[in-house]
Amino acid sequence: MFSDKPHLCLQENFWDAANGVAIERTYIIDAATGEVRRNSSSTQAYSNEGYRSLLAESGFGEVVFYPCLGERAGSPQDDLMAILTQKVET
Repeated sequence: MFSDKPHLCLQENFWDAANGVAIERTYIIDAATGEVRRNSSSTQAYSNEGYRSLLAESGFGEVVFYPCLGERAGSPQDDLMAILTQKVET
């Protein structure tokens, strides 16, 4: 995914609790040259109230949270949720 040549991929993950941000850093080390490339990705997290506030500011109405997308407890989707809302007509 990161290179067509032989390489080593190192990954580290951080949680910045103060800002509610998950940070993922990936280091790709070229096996032949030792060159290092760094990639970084961050994801902003929100509380349910934070989502409500953002959606209301964007013109959405009632917000309904569904706690799990998995079909059964213990599924990989247990940490996921769905949010249902509808744009308010003005």
